[in-house]
This record gives sequence, C-alpha cells and structure tokens, in this order.
Amino acid sequence: MYPALLHVCIVRAVSEEIDKTFNHTILNKAELLYMHERIHAQEGIVRRSLELSPQRQAALENIERRLVNAHEVAFRDIETINEQEGIGRFLYQGDIVLKKWQLDELVGNDDERHRWKRQAFRDHNYPFTIWPDGVVYYSFHSNTSDKVREVFAKGVWEWQRHTCLNFSESYTVEGRIEVVADTGCWSYVGKLHGVQELSLGAKCQMVNFSNEDSTGCTQVGIATHEIGHALGFLHTHSRHDRDQYIMFDLDAVEPSLVEQFNKEPASRNHNYGIPYDYGSVMHYNSRCAAKDNSAMGDRTMVPLTAAYVDTLGSHFLSFYEKLMMNIHYNCLGRCISSDSPAKCEMGGFPNPRNCTKCVCPSGYGGRLCNRRPKGCGRILQALTQERTFVDRVGHEGVTDFEQMVDFEKCYYWIKAPKGRKIEIKTQKDQRATGYRRDRNT
Repeated sequence: MYPALLHVCIVRAVSEEIDKTFNHTILNKAELLYMHERIHAQEGIVRRSLELSPQRQAALENIERRLVNAHEVAFRDIETINEQEGIGRFLYQGDIVLKKWQLDELVGNDDERHRWKRQAFRDHNYPFTIWPDGVVYYSFHSNTSDKVREVFAKGVWEWQRHTCLNFSESYTVEGRIEVVADTGCWSYVGKLHGVQELSLGAKCQMVNFSNEDSTGCTQVGIATHEIGHALGFLHTHSRHDRDQYIMFDLDAVEPSLVEQFNKEPASRNHNYGIPYDYGSVMHYNSRCAAKDNSAMGDRTMVPLTAAYVDTLGSHFLSFYEKLMMNIHYNCLGRCISSDSPAKCEMGGFPNPRNCTKCVCPSGYGGRLCNRRPKGCGRILQALTQERTFVDRVGHEGVTDFEQMVDFEKCYYWIKAPKGRKIEIKTQKDQRATGYRRDRNT
C-alpha cells in the first residue's frame, strides 16, 4: 500500500511541476509526464553504467587535477538552458522530444530496443524517418522573432551546403518542421508524420552568461544542433563506444539528471563506422547536468585525453558529422556516378551539391582541400629562430558580443622554409576535431 501511495505522490508532484513550469508550452502535458516517467525509470540502470572501477576513478581524478579552470568562457549550453527553464528533466537526454512509440522502443526491453541502430536514428521505419528525396520543409510560428528566423536559416545553411539536403519554406505541406519560440531548446528526432515542432526559446537567445537578462542573439550552434535532431541525429556522447573516450563524474552530476547519460549498446549502435569526435555539435559540454546548474560548475564529463576538454560542447558542425549525414541520406552516391568527381586531399570527400568541389576537414579549403580556407587568418613563414605571433581576431569596435549572430573563423597556416618540415604533434586523424582553447584573454 505504501509504495503505491508514494508513486501517486511523486506523480502528483511532477504533474504539479509541469503545471507550474509549462503554462505556455505547446508540448502536451500528458506526453511530457509519460516521457518523464519512462526516462526516470532508467535512472538505476544508467547510474550503474556510469560507475567507475578503482582504476578509472584514479584516472579521472588525475585528469581533473591537470585541467585548467581559469579564464574559461561560460557559454550557455542547451542542457543548462533547458534545466533552468524547468523542461530539461522531462525531455530525453535534455533536449529531445519523443513520440510514445519511439520512447517505448528506446527505453523498453531488449526486444523492443533492438531496432535503434545508430547515432543517426535508423529504426525499423527507416527510410520513412528521413526526409524524402532529402527535401526538408519548414515553417515559422507567428511567435518567432526575426532574430530566431535569421539564426535558424544560418543553422540550415550549415547542414545544407555540405550535403544533398534541401530546405524549403512552406506553410501548406503537412510533413514539415515548425520553428517555435517555446520553453527551452528542443526538437523531435527524424521525420514524423505531420507538423513537428522545433523550439528556439527565449533563453536560447543568449551567447554567454555575462548578462543573465540580456536578449542577444540566438546561438547558431544551438539551431544547428536542434536541426541535427530533426534530420535524425541523436547525441554523440550516447554512442556505445563513448567509454573509450570520456568518463563521467557521478559526484558532480545532478542526481535527478543521471538518466540523461544513457548510452546504446554495441549490438544496436554502429555509427556508420565513423570515429568518435569530441568536437561534434551534437556533443554536450563537460559541465552538462552539473549539480550547481550553471555553466561553470564541476565537470560531469571528462575526456580521457585532457587536452580535449574545451573541444566538448562545440558550436560548430564537425567534418565527421557532415560525412555521417551524407551517408545517412545516401548523398555520396551522387558523386560516385559523376563523370568527374573531385579527387579530394586530406581525407575530404566530393560535395554532393557540386561533385567537382570537396567538403574538407577543418583547417583545409580550396576545391581539393589543399589550400588555406577563405576568410581571416594568414600564412605564417617559419624561420630558424623563435618568433612570437600576436594577432587580433573578431570585429573591431564590437564590444557587445550578445549582439553578434554567430562566430568568425580564422585559419593560420605555418609554412616551412624550402627543404624543411614543420612538426606539430596533436593527433593522427586530421579529419577529427583537434584541441580547442576557449579563453577570454
């Protein structure tokens, strides 16, 4: 009798929290409550999967001692926004809305779950969960501002220009994304039947934490991330092989959010053979779901190679994500049958939008990935003596970074004297995202 009473009290408390927090959300209250119950039921399983052996615990503590905390830029991440808005704990992995049939398959028993195959959502309904012919229809709700529409368009451009996908604005097509300014930042996964919402809410419109009441630009990285979900991507940090790359500090995780860190087993998670990338825009940052609910709390997620700590939680679409999306939508075949596909260097691949040009790993550009990318930056000539390089990046005179719509990328190449070579040891895979340093100095 007591367990039943306890369950009723918990459900009632959660229901009251939904009433208090989501008076203005378009999401269905009953569906939110069901999703919360199913996700929360996995807490014990997920917690046990995150527990570290004594050896890994010692390794975690060693890595954390070597990490530098000073001068880090506190960017507002999706998970933190949604938790502060009160909606994060009701969503799958903090920002995903699932239909009941998806939820039952994902957190059900092994027989139900065997169909979930990849970081890119590919269940038994595939290819009906991808957008037919690569055409993605979308519309804007009347509550979206010009800024939201601008940033969504920039997120669209990030995906469209590197793939065979085409986005088309339409208010009459039944199967489409509707961009809304709802509570928090969230999306459904893959194509559904009918209209499916994608939210870029008010607090998704702040670049950093310097001014909690600011109303600056919606982050392009958040829009790119949520569009990735709508196209069919899950989170990178939920991959089955993540334990080879990251560890979780359970002591730093908010107890009510532990279930957000579930992962898929190898039997149903293949990822198209693409390596794990710390710099994926679909990867949360190192402080997501922290107990103190801030962007500067203790780290909950730590890379096994400490130098990648600032790479987690990227605002940029990674090369491997571009490649994976092209595979997921069968785009690469367009250039295989082309008369003269580009012979890409540095691991790039022909762009299905124009097979004579390449999609290049970060830091490489030109038609064949053998040139420095266009834009700011320059080629530096290396000499035999030591030199100090100082440069200023960004927009001169701009001090209110809240009003900037997105980021500017600058590329610097170091050129060796004739007959000499330059060696910088970072990683063998030049296609994966490298070390990053986020500093305000």
